[in-house]
Amino acid sequence: MKVTFFVPSMAGGGAERVICNISNALASKGVDVALLLMKKEGPFLSQLNPKIPVEEVGSFSTRKALSAVIRYLKVNPDRIFFSALDNANIVTSLAGALNRKARTCVSIHNTLSQVYRADSPSYLKRRASLMRLLYPRVTGRLCVSAGVADDAADFLRVARSRFKVVYNPCISPELFQKSTELLNDETFSSLPAPKLVAIGRLHEQKDYPTLLKAVQRLKAAGPVSLTILGEGPLLEKLVAEAKELGVKDAVYFAGFQANPYPYLRASNALVLSSRYEGFGVVLAEAIALGIPVASTDCPHGPAEILNNGEFGYLAPVGDADGLADSISRTLSAPRTVPQEAWQRFTLDYIADEYRTYLQELAA
Repeated sequence: MKVTFFVPSMAGGGAERVICNISNALASKGVDVALLLMKKEGPFLSQLNPKIPVEEVGSFSTRKALSAVIRYLKVNPDRIFFSALDNANIVTSLAGALNRKARTCVSIHNTLSQVYRADSPSYLKRRASLMRLLYPRVTGRLCVSAGVADDAADFLRVARSRFKVVYNPCISPELFQKSTELLNDETFSSLPAPKLVAIGRLHEQKDYPTLLKAVQRLKAAGPVSLTILGEGPLLEKLVAEAKELGVKDAVYFAGFQANPYPYLRASNALVLSSRYEGFGVVLAEAIALGIPVASTDCPHGPAEILNNGEFGYLAPVGDADGLADSISRTLSAPRTVPQEAWQRFTLDYIADEYRTYLQELAA
């Protein structure tokens, strides 16, 4: 079986991490794996198995990418072409519509109704229209949680039965190994306990302003610190907001970390404050490492991972008081998480699910 994964780049996002992990795992199981990128860049490139061939379009232009994918499908008719992230998915579905013999699959990693709201800019509305037109025509549609699949079926006006749910592969022996590496960060070490960690892009989706307000409320009751691992366009705005809230000395913006797991190991709790998610990889990773978690009950993913609050406290979206309360309870009375709660997210288990689904698409 041969599969090519197509994404814009190997940037430091959750979908790119999934593609990196699943590519390595499938290659180790004997699957012929290749990558096609719009641009050959991003920190996850260095974590790919060096035996996996990587080609690039050389541009983030949709038009150039479409031409390249059309050629790729013609030259490689025996490969399943599997894409992730919306712009790559649209290119894939367009190319597949022009080559009906090609076996194409789009993967949906986010809650489409939240990304493409009624008040979205016109370019997003055009993209949503293309999705509704093209996604029903691809060979397969994979979603990273049941909630995302339910939402996608409704948003795209496609029967729910035409979506396959496979959770993100995020728990591997490498995760545990990396978490034991030495953490050499004096700033983090000097922060007061309890130490909270948040991991994710500095983007509106992650709703860090609500998290900063929650930290302000916690700080009023005693020492606390928050370390945010991630980069993005909102850095300056968030730094200014932390200063305005009087928590600048308690908040550390540590940037993107290729290995965030020593930070998790050294923390007292992981916090996810998102407005919406597709899955919430960091929650699964944290509970596997035995780190208590507090999360918003956002659509979709956290409730599935945490079994509706059994394995971690859930707070309403956008509610700073509620999030502060969940964090406080997480610190004082962390949930007990059995091993079977996270074993369903192991890389080996999920790689077998991917391989089975890819075999169905190839048939």
